[in-house]
Amino acid sequence: MTTSRSFLIGTFVFIAAVASAQEPGPFPAPAQPPLPAAPAVPATADLARPASNPSDRKKVATAAFAQAQKKAAGVAAAAKVEPNVFFWEPGASESWYSQARAWIDRDQYDRALEPLDKVIGAKAARADAAMYWKAYSLLKLARRDEALSTLEQMQKQHPDSRWLRDARALEVEAKQAAGQSVATNMADDDVKLLALNGIMRTDPEAALPVVEKMLSGGGSVRLKERALFVLSQNKSDRAREIIGSVARGTSNPDLQLLAIRYLGVSSTPEGVAALLTVYRTDTSMPTRKAVVSALASGHNNPAATNGLITLARSERNPELRTLIVRHLSNLASSAPDARAYMFELLK
Repeated sequence: MTTSRSFLIGTFVFIAAVASAQEPGPFPAPAQPPLPAAPAVPATADLARPASNPSDRKKVATAAFAQAQKKAAGVAAAAKVEPNVFFWEPGASESWYSQARAWIDRDQYDRALEPLDKVIGAKAARADAAMYWKAYSLLKLARRDEALSTLEQMQKQHPDSRWLRDARALEVEAKQAAGQSVATNMADDDVKLLALNGIMRTDPEAALPVVEKMLSGGGSVRLKERALFVLSQNKSDRAREIIGSVARGTSNPDLQLLAIRYLGVSSTPEGVAALLTVYRTDTSMPTRKAVVSALASGHNNPAATNGLITLARSERNPELRTLIVRHLSNLASSAPDARAYMFELLK
């Protein structure tokens, strides 16, 4: 009798553990594989009826366990995540976005769609940018109607986005592309870039106004990125001024971050001064972090190191100050000024 009672107590403790383990937490659980088929479950009234012998009690316990399995399966089914909804760890959406951009840069537009959809579905910070690049990729794949639909959704969902101007330009391009092949459109960008490279080699001064007009015009963001790269190869003051204007956020967000990177690569006192101006005038975290990274990329550039020290001394945001000091600590072995600032902090 004692053995049977212990069996029943142990069984129902196990049932309670199974049921409680399946309760959903603060985030929806991923869909579980189907549970194995359970034995037939007696009616609830039969489970409540006391069993007259050990064999009946064992049947009741087995039926109760089957009922717990059924409840667990129902919880798992109810917790299925909707399509394109993801719970990202920090930085995951940026990784998907970067992956999509890499596919686009290789002209593999079909492979860019999946990571872009994930960024959009997660409603990440760059969801508006992902929608632009999705429409761009769809247009290159000759899926014009889908591209236009994506652009329409983007403008409704992100009415204040800095991507709206480029989205409207792409929408015009998509409508003009009716009846034209994608290959022709792609060649247009390539032909413009070849022409720009040619002018840059033969008459750089004459090319600069062309690039400036291209960066502020209605061309695709990808073409503007290529034009910005061509511009970064020119070491004139005027070229740096144009890049600095883009870095100050007068254009597309991705172009702004790219311009900041090019100013860091330039490793000139003027480039450092332009980056410090961007840092002081643009208070957004992504922009300020990009400026810090750009300054830190100049390992043998005393002007950039001193710029970081200046920012570290004046910055009141703990996250940004920690980021700046981390970069300076990495520079301490090769930059005397950074090493001196580390000692200053210790004092």
